[in-house]
Amino acid sequence: MVDLLAIFAIFISGIVLTSLTPHFQSPDEFNHIKRAYLLTQGEILLNQIGPSGTGGDIDTGLLAYMNAYEVLPFRPNNKVTKNLVETAEVERWKRDKAFSSLPNTAAYMPFQYIPIAIGLKISEILDLNIRNSIYVGRIFNLFTAILILIFAAAIRPLPLAVYGILFLPMSLFQFGSANIDPISFSLSALIPILFIKYFDEKNKLENRQAILLTILILVFCSSRYNFLPILLINILLNFKKRNAVGLYLSIGSLLLITFWIYISLEKNTGITLRGIPTNEVVKYYITHPLNLLSVLSESFTNINVLKGYGRSFIGTLGWLDSPLPDYAYYLLSSLLLFLIVLSLHINEYRKKYPFFWLIVGIFCSLILLPIILLFVYNNHPTNFVDSLQGRYLIPISIFLFCLICSRRINAARKIMSLIILLLLLMMSIKITVSNELTRYYISGKIEMPSLIKGAI
Repeated sequence: MVDLLAIFAIFISGIVLTSLTPHFQSPDEFNHIKRAYLLTQGEILLNQIGPSGTGGDIDTGLLAYMNAYEVLPFRPNNKVTKNLVETAEVERWKRDKAFSSLPNTAAYMPFQYIPIAIGLKISEILDLNIRNSIYVGRIFNLFTAILILIFAAAIRPLPLAVYGILFLPMSLFQFGSANIDPISFSLSALIPILFIKYFDEKNKLENRQAILLTILILVFCSSRYNFLPILLINILLNFKKRNAVGLYLSIGSLLLITFWIYISLEKNTGITLRGIPTNEVVKYYITHPLNLLSVLSESFTNINVLKGYGRSFIGTLGWLDSPLPDYAYYLLSSLLLFLIVLSLHINEYRKKYPFFWLIVGIFCSLILLPIILLFVYNNHPTNFVDSLQGRYLIPISIFLFCLICSRRINAARKIMSLIILLLLLMMSIKITVSNELTRYYISGKIEMPSLIKGAI
């Protein structure tokens, strides 16, 4: 019952934020929508190169709708106005196309864009306007993420600390947007649960189990390349279990992702406009390993840098242009910390066969994350990885807490945990909705009536 209520709360919060958040206000949501649209047109590996990078031919009605909302990102004083909504709402699918770049999403494999693409395609067939089509894409994406969470909770109740992370403003905001984060968040809860269940030393690993787990890992890693160590561990565990189907499928998945990354680099897909190709940045750090260590050290030890990661983990909404009030970071991080401490129960899975390897894998994923961002997205040269956003750490945290936290705690700890979780949810919703209203709808300027002006 707790799981159903918690997941229902995420679903309702996602629906509310889907309606409340203007379109394209999640980081790179413009390009995520373009990527999903191109998938509806059968374009899987993007191979068109324009002046601004890799992209594809996008419906001009969609591009015109996007253009109307480009006035909002990075401009906190700009609000949603009646004129903006009326101007954008008339845009429909025109079936005429124009090239548009999307370099920072082109490097991803398309699996996690399928729900958004289905929503867009159905909307296009029904001839909905662009505005409603985006809403349908968002809802399909949210619904898919919710189904994955329900599947995970049906296998094993999720630790309350995991729900604590999913209740944070950053998580709820992403659940209400059209991007790949909602499905990534949900898969990061499901995959460790399946590992623990399927790789129990006492049970034989069946082919259908090996196939399901490997496909889920492939989908997960296809847009979260720092989790490739988890795929390597799947290969190792299938080998130890002597499951040939899982072993060959895992190796095939690794080769497929490796091939995709190679092709992406060769075609310059996924390269941001920083003026230096990724290949050259990689070569630089290979030949200057001490510089790489210095950048990583600064990224993990500088207090101000870590503070920035922490704030964006709790929630720096919009295009990182809508921070929460200062008190919110202290309050929500304190509640989450208490919840984690109360949920810790390492002994439950410590003796399980894959536990050690999964902990190693998640540690390697954490180390790989800033390295990949440094190679692909970060400015060069740099002193630290400023492209690392706190939300990138959410899947890592969920994966980890599924392993070291549990619901099998004594009654007193469970009651305290539920109270804290409920308080965290209520405060998170209040803070997030208030932030959204202030950022996008409430102007700081009040135009006084002329009579009052004259009296003054």
